[in-house]
Amino acid sequence: MYCIHCGKENTEDSAFCQYCGKSMDDNANASADTATAVVSAEAQNKKNKQMLIIFGVSLAAILLIVLGIMLVVDIGKKISGNDFSIGGLLSNSDAY
Repeated sequence: MYCIHCGKENTEDSAFCQYCGKSMDDNANASADTATAVVSAEAQNKKNKQMLIIFGVSLAAILLIVLGIMLVVDIGKKISGNDFSIGGLLSNSDAY
């Protein structure tokens, strides 16, 4: 086990660091705090990933809806205007 104060390696059963003399019980508290921080970071990463997926799916759905509306409007214009030109590049008067 390493001392959190001086960084030196000590035996696992040491109550105090044999180099700096500080309590090794602080290491246990630091380990618990570190474990809690790691779990919190993992939970935040998971939440961020879920939000990114939700945002991506929502954006794709909106894009599909807009493209669908544009397609319906374009087909409606062609049917009502009898525009049978290729890609709408030529108007009816240009075809004759």
